[in-house]
Formats: sequence, structure tokens, C-alpha cells
Amino acid sequence: AIRSWRRSGGIILAVGDLVPLLLAWLSGAKYYFVGTAKSEYYLRDEAGRLPKRPWWDGWSGSVYLPWERWLMTRPRCLGVFPRDTLTTQMLCQRGIKAFDLGNPMMDDLAVVGDIAPEIPEESRSLSIVLLPGSRPPEAYENWQLLVKAVASCLEQFPRQPLLFLAVIVPSLDLDILSKTLFHHGWQSSIAARETGLTPAQQTLVFSSGLATLVITQSAFKESLLRADVAVAMAGTATEQFVGLGKPAIAVPGAGPQYTYAFAEAQTRLLGASLTLVKQPQQVGKAIDHLLQDADRLQIISENGRRRLGNPGAGARIAEYIMQENSIP
Repeated sequence: AIRSWRRSGGIILAVGDLVPLLLAWLSGAKYYFVGTAKSEYYLRDEAGRLPKRPWWDGWSGSVYLPWERWLMTRPRCLGVFPRDTLTTQMLCQRGIKAFDLGNPMMDDLAVVGDIAPEIPEESRSLSIVLLPGSRPPEAYENWQLLVKAVASCLEQFPRQPLLFLAVIVPSLDLDILSKTLFHHGWQSSIAARETGLTPAQQTLVFSSGLATLVITQSAFKESLLRADVAVAMAGTATEQFVGLGKPAIAVPGAGPQYTYAFAEAQTRLLGASLTLVKQPQQVGKAIDHLLQDADRLQIISENGRRRLGNPGAGARIAEYIMQENSIP
């Protein structure tokens, strides 16, 4: 397919990791690369190399391996768009034509007008978004752990109105999720307080004391923008939440994706914005400690926005490519 595209004179935009980059080179066409999979933050931050990393981690001096960088330096590679400023700087130092135009994963989270009903501050609950991931059966196992994390929040904040927003992909079975909640004492409910979501966005609503838990399958953006903190067992969704300048708590699961190793690597990628706990029962205390540390919250706000960038990267990348190739 890509060779046919080359014969028609087309340019290739490879997005992801080594595989699409290699295919773009093999096609014989001119190509650009959007590097979504790797970041120098896995190895270092602005102060230098991260401590306690094994010598072989980043042995070539960059998170990108020599053969990946070779593909980026080919004459037919017209430009590389890394996911953050730090990675762009490191690639430029190695003679790669890299441009710091931002991370497209934040584009869908741009705020345009009012996304939800205005909530009076005095009636506002502490809002926590739950991100169990999207792939069954792992997501169901993650949900079990997240419900335990929710229980720890109820215990830590017994007099605080709490709002949990569980973002669930449509492919997951809501009956399975509901049974877990019923088992832990939650009851079906009509929303007793304003959630910030429209009624149509609230797929299922549950209550337990002063707490409300909403399962939504259609309000991903709204839930992330509404929440104060995330309890996360997901990949991209966690990064997107952190990119809003907000703190997240990571709970490692059994996998195959969101294991302790994955979560640990994610804490290196996201830095101060992601706190890793070993057990879901520790989540409530971790959130309490965060909320009492105003200086840390300010650092988290700046850190998340710096590591993920501002919305609009997709349009900036497209505009650059069109201008460079005289595309009207």
C-alpha cells in the first residue's frame, strides 16, 4: 500500500514507533515521523540523568536507539516531531531535523466554551476520575482494585462529599462493573448532587453515604476536565490527565499491560505528576497528602503541562508539512 502511495507521489506521515518509521523508509517515499512512543523523560529530566537507572538503560546516549536515529537522518526523512521539548532537544543535538510542535494526544482536551453546567464552589465535591483501562479481561481486574481504592478514599474523607467519575469504554460489560460495586456496598441512585456531566452522559449512578460514583461511557473529556485527581490504571488516558496539570495516583495491577513495571516506567515519563502506590488501600492517604501540599500541586501543574505540551499539536504539524511541501 505504501509503495503504491509512493508511486503516486505521496508523502508518508509515520506515527508511533520503529515499525511505521521503518515501513516509511522501506517505501522509498519521502516521509515525516511523529514519535509518540518514546521520550527522554524515561531516562532523564531537565536536571540530568535519573538516579538508580541501570547502565544499559539509554546505553546509546538517547532513548532512541542508533538504528532508529539512523532512519531519522535519512535524506528522505523531511522532519521528526517528538512528543516533548526535552526529546526534541536531544535529537537536534544528534543532527536530526526535529521540531517541537507539541503532542497531538492533548488535542482533544482543548477547552472550547462551556463543557458542563457551572457548579457552585460551595456545593462542589472532591472529584476523582477512575481510569481502569480499556482491554478486557484486564480492565475488570483493574476495576476490582479501583473499587478498593475508592473504599480507601471513603475511609480517609468520611465527612467530605466525594464524586467519582469512572470512565468506561463502551466495549466493557457494565453488569460486571455494577456487581462489584454492589458487593462493596454501593447502591443504585439518581444523582443527588451536581456532577458536572449532563444526564445523558451519566450511564449509571451509584451512592454510598456522602459519595456519588458515576459510570460514564461518553464523557471522557468532560470527566478529565472536571476531576481534581485521577486514580489510574491506564496508559494514554493517564498521560492526558497529567497533561492538564493535575495529579494522578497509579495503582499497579496484574497486567498484562498495567503491571508494576509499566507503572514505574510511567512515573519516570510523567515525573512528579504521577504517584505510585503499591496497594489500592493506600490511595486515600496518598490523595490526602497531595491536597495538603500546595507547593507540590503547583510543581505538578507546571510539570504536567511541560511534559505533554499545549493542545493543537496536530494542527501545527499539519500546517508545517503543508507549508514545506506547498500544499494548498
